[in-house]
Amino acid sequence: MTFSLKKLLQALDQYDAMQSQHLQAISDSGNQNPDLRVLNFQRSRTFEDLKNQLRFHIKTWNTDNDNLENKECRSRLEKIICKEKCIASLTAEYRQKLIHQKRQMQQGKKALRGYGGACISGSP
Repeated sequence: MTFSLKKLLQALDQYDAMQSQHLQAISDSGNQNPDLRVLNFQRSRTFEDLKNQLRFHIKTWNTDNDNLENKECRSRLEKIICKEKCIASLTAEYRQKLIHQKRQMQQGKKALRGYGGACISGSP
């Protein structure tokens, strides 16, 4: 196994581990509000590393030879793509949940404003 392939496999492992953490953070019912900015930063950084390793390795990748290393990389990439679809779906659901909660809060604010000064001043 070449050095570049070893680094690519490490990058694939890191991306897979990051995806697992993010799946858990988004789907965990106990975690009401995962910090999406932190998750996005982690995803961006890990993706850049993987992309750089793929670019470097692709120069030496022998597409004519369907060897075990190519099959392993292809299999891992397919697994990553599958997880990405799952994460995208969960993220969309979470986004819809946030939109719904925001609407409820806006309705509550509107209702409180309807009481006018009575709530603020404490007069009956």
